[in-house]
Amino acid sequence: MLPRRLLASAWILVVGLAGNALGQSASSQLPPDTMLGRFGLQKAWAAFATVDSIHDRVKFFIADEQTTVVESATGMVTAIDNTAGRRRWAVQVGALTDVRYAPSTTDQAVLVVAGRKLFALDKQTGDSAWEVDILNAPSAGSASDDQRAFVGSIDGSVYAFDLKFLGTLAKDITQRKYMHRALAWTYRTGGRVPYAPVTTGTIVCVPSEDGSLYGLDVKNHKPKFQFETDQPLGAPIGQFGNQIVVATKDLKVYSLNADTGALKWEVLMGVNVRQQPRIIDNHVFVCAEGAGMRCLSAEDGREAWTNRSATRFLAATPNLVYASSYVDDVLILNRANGKQVGAFALRGFPVRIANDRTDRMYFATEKGLILCLRERERDYPLFHKQPEKRPVEPEIAPEEGAKPKSAGSKAAKKGEEAEESMEKNEPDAAPKKATPKPPKPGLGKTAPKAKPQKPPEE
Repeated sequence: MLPRRLLASAWILVVGLAGNALGQSASSQLPPDTMLGRFGLQKAWAAFATVDSIHDRVKFFIADEQTTVVESATGMVTAIDNTAGRRRWAVQVGALTDVRYAPSTTDQAVLVVAGRKLFALDKQTGDSAWEVDILNAPSAGSASDDQRAFVGSIDGSVYAFDLKFLGTLAKDITQRKYMHRALAWTYRTGGRVPYAPVTTGTIVCVPSEDGSLYGLDVKNHKPKFQFETDQPLGAPIGQFGNQIVVATKDLKVYSLNADTGALKWEVLMGVNVRQQPRIIDNHVFVCAEGAGMRCLSAEDGREAWTNRSATRFLAATPNLVYASSYVDDVLILNRANGKQVGAFALRGFPVRIANDRTDRMYFATEKGLILCLRERERDYPLFHKQPEKRPVEPEIAPEEGAKPKSAGSKAAKKGEEAEESMEKNEPDAAPKKATPKPPKPGLGKTAPKAKPQKPPEE
């Protein structure tokens, strides 16, 4: 037992020394504040994920409204608090050689698919909540709602696990031998499940390589619809509420109602789409191979604009869109017309999140340095998918004699201001001469007229 502890201590020391060396070079990798300030941006925070900088690398990188999750190629999972960039925990999940897929999150847990198991880690502490066996080799990451967790497999099966039942068993160690009973149902599609399912809470949509999208009831796996396409999906499913957008290998993009399977609109892209479409409010952002990024109307699919320099979606605010270029520069686009209003180099951070949940931008190096950027005037993030969970901004009473300002006045028309800042300033106009104003009457009353005095009597 003692040699094992000595070996573990030595390994922690080696990783710690490597982390210190990495930390010394981190300041040179981070973008300078002056450069970010020219574009109205600033660093929200920077942190390190637990990654062996010599033998390991960052493989998966996701973020929700509260937590950023980093998973390395060998299974080291790190959780970072999105508010201040504080590292909450780091845990090794599964064996070093397990086949892995992108993790996902719920309000309480981080779900990790490794090998033939689904692991749940407490979101705050990293403690193991539960783990269940997957009957067949998984083919994609998991998806979940309040009731179920869903995992697809290479034989076309999708497995639904009862989260409430698993939560009950996790509280009692003696009951964990009944974990196998947590499998609520299994449904077999006609082909391999290439991407993670998506769920609305009542319907789970499962893609299959047989060229169909299956809509199943989350409670009893009863089929609600089967949407057939000429070719299988070429990218993960994009979702916003009950609207989903799928891109197929026949160069088309479809928008469906996830509850009924009704076709909302269809667009022929003409090129392959291999990135997940991102839906934010009334816009759908689609990045096509060699054709840049297109902004489509979420209502009818009409093209609002195309920017051929943008290759990856990063984040969006009401007035701006942030994207990556072909050389990993960060592009700043006017959301109304897609015109580029700024750009800066950030090529040392090639691992990036396409964030359709908040307005924050997340970047990472392969060695685990994490960077979060935000707009300077947005102290609190925008929640695109769950606006009701957004923190309430405190109201600050104005100073005596000062006029109160609205909360969004500073950020109003930011896209127009950024575009104008790229143009040359016009010469200042000559100052106008001050026009003398008549004196104000006292307290709004008319000044009394002087009465003529009578001459003194003799």
